[in-house]
Amino acid sequence: MSLDVRTHESVWDAVADEAGEAANLKLRSHLMDILEAYIGREGITQGEASRRFGVPRSRVSELVNGRISKFTIDKLVNMAARVGFATRITLEQEPRPRPGREAAGAPLGSRTESTRRARAGHGHFALIVAVDWSARSQPSPIRESPDSVWLAWKRRGCEPCRAYCRTRLEAVARLDSLLEGTEGSALVTFDFPFGYPVGSGMLAKRGLYADIARRITDGDDNANNRFEVAAALNAELNDGRPGPFWGCPSSHRRPTLTASGTLRAGAPFPEFRTAERLARRGIQSCWKLFGAGAVGSQMLLGLPVLHRVLQRSEAKVWPFETGWDRNVEGTVLAEIWPRLFPVDNHEHPIKDARQVLASVRWMAERGRAILGRPASMSPDEEARVMAGEGWILGLDG
Repeated sequence: MSLDVRTHESVWDAVADEAGEAANLKLRSHLMDILEAYIGREGITQGEASRRFGVPRSRVSELVNGRISKFTIDKLVNMAARVGFATRITLEQEPRPRPGREAAGAPLGSRTESTRRARAGHGHFALIVAVDWSARSQPSPIRESPDSVWLAWKRRGCEPCRAYCRTRLEAVARLDSLLEGTEGSALVTFDFPFGYPVGSGMLAKRGLYADIARRITDGDDNANNRFEVAAALNAELNDGRPGPFWGCPSSHRRPTLTASGTLRAGAPFPEFRTAERLARRGIQSCWKLFGAGAVGSQMLLGLPVLHRVLQRSEAKVWPFETGWDRNVEGTVLAEIWPRLFPVDNHEHPIKDARQVLASVRWMAERGRAILGRPASMSPDEEARVMAGEGWILGLDG
């Protein structure tokens, strides 16, 4: 493990009061990411992780929940050393700040930040993609139908295009083709949450995506094992009791997976992320797998696709790997809720198609400025979002 402490902008620069505190937070956050990625890569339970790290299981839970205040640098280094990581710290002197409002470290919302965002707003992606995902367990009808996978994309200087995909495999192949044929940066968006609420042990990090990708099987006919995966995750997260995932056909009921959310037991898992609580627009819980408006199954079948795209060079997840709009070169993955965007009801007879077309138009018109930090977001809310809950592009923006 090689750690380079540099002076790149990050969310910790905004949250911390002093440069020293920000550097300390960055280092601790990076160490926690490495340890969490180790858990995902090894495919081990929190109990096994606690044994390997030499810490109580509660400490592992705090690690995967991003509770940075619970850890010191020396504790994290010791945990890393126990599983074979060697630590090398490199320090570089940061440039002296310029006087006045343009000084480095000016608070968010200052002239420096506003000017930078204004410049970023003039930049446009070479490709913008919006994906309306689906958790169907069999191929969609040959005739274009709702509740299937729909893609819309727009290349710079061109009109938007759309595609109807009968299977998720077909949609992934289409996305791969679009990205392979693009020179320049790309913004790829999906309509499912990229992470679970703080306190769940399922925060949005690459380790989580890799773990879900390892568990999920998704055939070329859309046959998949999402309910079995949810039952297994419940057993691990909730000591063999039902919850936090819920909702399934009667044929998929298990001791740890119930058809109703009211039958969940054990630990009180948060129902909603910060984004859902602030949106207040009827977004369903990410734990709900089955029934009207359910998004949980889309997540379980969609997070492996994020893992796939993240294998590309320069691919990153917004906002926690990009620092909001600070580093948006390459392929940027972001979360959308298409209902936020104005729709032309005459453009296509199927709402899903209208919504993905409206999404790419909205994003293309505004450029990279849409990736900026929402002005009304509080430091506490930002900390939860950046810990791994994720954020919805266009919400309060």
